[in-house]
Amino acid sequence: MRRQENQSASSDDVVRPEPSIEIEISASYPLEVKRDLAGGEEDPSRTHGYNLSWRPTETHIFVSENGTKLCHVGLVRQTVQISGASLEVAGVGGVLARSGERGHGYGRAAMDAAEAFAAREWKVEFMLLFCREAVRPWYDALGWRRVLAATWAEQPTGSIVLPLESMWKSLNTTTWPSGDVHLHSKPW
Repeated sequence: MRRQENQSASSDDVVRPEPSIEIEISASYPLEVKRDLAGGEEDPSRTHGYNLSWRPTETHIFVSENGTKLCHVGLVRQTVQISGASLEVAGVGGVLARSGERGHGYGRAAMDAAEAFAAREWKVEFMLLFCREAVRPWYDALGWRRVLAATWAEQPTGSIVLPLESMWKSLNTTTWPSGDVHLHSKPW
């Protein structure tokens, strides 16, 4: 969150309390809210060029301040297969922070809330997401790790290897299994 500092005439800094944020969990993500967060951008995630068909997220985490939504993280619950074994994951998609508010901790707050929700409500051990290489350092800083094998997703033409980075995060101390990941769904 933003820290506001007020420089006084003395050498002491007066630090005001951080603004309070609200976390909302919802089953809907209205198009007008998405457009507002995106600032009118048609492709805020910069993924249209991949020509992928996406699965919509089903649970939505919003971070707001003073009634204004500042960040969104979408979740899906999915069973994937890795080396023939089934693994239930919380899929993360649609991560979007209002452009003028990036870098103030709202994305981290939304991701923390998504992780807490997935662990508490869905009781899953892992989260999985897909991102462009350019944003991977942000996820790295939040404790996410690269999937070191191919991720297969369903598309209208059949199964394909995703051209995006796949990343995982453990919600406990369990290590991600090795082997190709088969989503058995569209990416989210």
